[in-house]
Amino acid sequence: NIIAVLSKFQQAIAQQEQIIAKTKELKRSLMHRLFTYGLRGEELKETEIGLMPKSWEPMSISDISDKLIGGGTPSTKIPQYWKGNIEWTTSKRLGENIYLYDGEKKISENGLNNSSTNLIPKDNLLISTRVTVGKAVVNKADIAISQDLTGMIINKDRYSSEFIVYQFKIGRIQKIFDEQKRGATIKGITREDLKKIKLGIPDIKEQKEITNMLSNVDKKIQQAETRMQGFQALFKSMLQLLMTGQVRVKD
Repeated sequence: NIIAVLSKFQQAIAQQEQIIAKTKELKRSLMHRLFTYGLRGEELKETEIGLMPKSWEPMSISDISDKLIGGGTPSTKIPQYWKGNIEWTTSKRLGENIYLYDGEKKISENGLNNSSTNLIPKDNLLISTRVTVGKAVVNKADIAISQDLTGMIINKDRYSSEFIVYQFKIGRIQKIFDEQKRGATIKGITREDLKKIKLGIPDIKEQKEITNMLSNVDKKIQQAETRMQGFQALFKSMLQLLMTGQVRVKD
């Protein structure tokens, strides 16, 4: 009957949801382990941001970054500043993904040149320093940023953008952001406080190996999410077809 057919789809959706939840839990555990113990089985040392392998260095954001860049919003009262071909974003676009491929809106050259926004060259970091404090992504396109964000320009020969973004997500770093937040209505962290936050940094080879491990787990999560969305779409279309009599259960 109809209920039996639809329940098969619901079971498939539930199964994918379970896979996603378990894989996310695995990722959290793996991140904690990798950023505490590293990959080389080294002796650990105690630092001001917790345990890390002996060869790793606790380094501040100001040590890691070549430059920290603020942002702004072109005036919405001037239409010529908008609907151009330059990507522009606020912190709203920063979520669980480590990459950001495009902006929330587009601005014009005029908007870029006549406001306090700045263009962050691709493959650097966007860090949320207002509203959703502590989120970070690697921008995969040149993107202008709002005052909610700080652009972090890094030397790619020494540091992996993805490694830094993954480390931003671990509990002990998020706790530092929470402790530094200020403001009555809109919470934020100053650029001076951001500069002082420390991360554990191994050599570039180990950074890339850790990044590869975590990105493989992310791919598994994305595959399960894609399958789940497919089953959800099938469920909706099948429900419509069955309810309108366009498809009979025996078909």
